[in-house]
Amino acid sequence: MKRVRSGLIFWSAILITTLLLNSCASGRPAKLRKFINNEWQIPLHDHHFTGTYIIDAESGQVMYSLNADKYFTPASNTKIATLYAALKLIPEKVPALRAAVNGDTLMFSGTGDPSAFHPVFQDSTLLNYLSGFRHLIWYTGNYEDDHFGPGWAWEDFPYGFSAERSVLPIYGNVSRFELRDSLRVTPIIFKDSIFPKPGRSGRLEDRNLFTLPSLFSDTIHIPFTHTTKVTAGVLVSLLDRPVIVRPGAYPGDMELIPGYSRDSLCIKMMIDSDNFLAEQLMILASQGVSDTLSFSVAKNRALQMLADLPNSPRWVDGSGLSRYNLFTPEWIVSLLHKLYKEYPEDQLLHYFPAGGVSGTIDNWYGAEDGPFVFAKTGTLGNNYNVSGYLRTKKNRVFIFSIMNNHFRQPTDSIKSSIERTLTWIRTHY
Repeated sequence: MKRVRSGLIFWSAILITTLLLNSCASGRPAKLRKFINNEWQIPLHDHHFTGTYIIDAESGQVMYSLNADKYFTPASNTKIATLYAALKLIPEKVPALRAAVNGDTLMFSGTGDPSAFHPVFQDSTLLNYLSGFRHLIWYTGNYEDDHFGPGWAWEDFPYGFSAERSVLPIYGNVSRFELRDSLRVTPIIFKDSIFPKPGRSGRLEDRNLFTLPSLFSDTIHIPFTHTTKVTAGVLVSLLDRPVIVRPGAYPGDMELIPGYSRDSLCIKMMIDSDNFLAEQLMILASQGVSDTLSFSVAKNRALQMLADLPNSPRWVDGSGLSRYNLFTPEWIVSLLHKLYKEYPEDQLLHYFPAGGVSGTIDNWYGAEDGPFVFAKTGTLGNNYNVSGYLRTKKNRVFIFSIMNNHFRQPTDSIKSSIERTLTWIRTHY
């Protein structure tokens, strides 16, 4: 009888302990749910659409969910999907060009590599390689996308954040004007393309004719409209030799010439939310899938690899400039979780802006003892989203997506609400 009683006491203790542990575990999300529900119920959030999804990175436990399966305009949160496509489909040394050699003649095609003569990267792989040949033939028929993505705002064409995408970009597809002792123009072929009458900085919608103020101190950046004639003209000016343009695709095999660092391109794309780099990375990603380059080729392959994620998105560009994009908070968190499981944490967080330190959150989501939020923002008129990773005081990692669409309040008020929420989570977990 004593043995039976001892056994009963033992198993009863185990059962009670288990129930207590389960109660504590379920109580943790309940405490978080109560706080966020109270935050989302303040008048600030009365008249717009909010979606939130938060999980524990290690266990996958859902800590909070609100409208997580509803579709939102993601804006630059789209770049998280672009990052995944780039990491999976682009080699560490991106292909700078495709080339076939016949004696002193080079037949070449573009790959979408954005680093050539870029003001930040200053990569000279393309120039150095082309300069080794007397005769140059550029085959342009391996690319099928338009200069702008679907749903881009047409009036943004003269602004640096809306540079055109192309198969052989140069100088970031942006012209630069510096007024020092004299006017310096890059690319130099646009030196005679300035209206003689000074005005506001700008460009004609369909032509590379620019207006500049009579006096200015900072460098002025204006995207140029990209054509094969413009690109060939720049190459001729740099190489001092003719470039023959052939509109079709090269009929034979071409070798890929390695160039700049993929990770360097991805980091700048994510940290600075660089739209041009995002678009070009998707073109580069399609290089690993098909001989015909396009955003859709890379997107379709990436979505095949992400077929197990819930709520498949409508994904129409690499940058998030388009309001046609539709992502759910749950899909974004699931993608971030997949990245978390497939890449070392230190490497992964290096791609994301750090709260209070870098990029688009250098003035937000920070702490005196260092960053605890590593996340990508997404901002369009009346929309603000932030998605990424949060490290708590107890060194837990949460993965979150907080999406706000269609608000009329100042964006900073939305950011302040999110900052209160993320800081509370960090402190209490």
